[in-house]
Amino acid sequence: MAESQGSQTSGKYDDLIVSLVSQQWRRPPSARNGMSVEVLIQMLPDGTITNARVTRSSGDASFDNSAVAAVRSVGRIPELRQVDRATFDSQYRQRRMIFKPEDLDL
Repeated sequence: MAESQGSQTSGKYDDLIVSLVSQQWRRPPSARNGMSVEVLIQMLPDGTITNARVTRSSGDASFDNSAVAAVRSVGRIPELRQVDRATFDSQYRQRRMIFKPEDLDL
């Protein structure tokens, strides 16, 4: 039961992160279906985003930069303060996101 409860909690915060980042993402005109970029997000326990960097490039610098800029624009996710430290350290301190132009949310 604890695992499923933890999964539900993680899912809630995952959805929040995706929503906040997708609201900030401005896809460049060069974005094409089939492209993807992987971004590593580093955060503090208070939800402050301390770094975002490309870990797997799409091959298009404008597209890659737009994904990093979206993450940095969020700045802080205060709701993450509610996550217990062990869960935060294992799931949110470093978080990977994959951006694809064809995804509506991300």
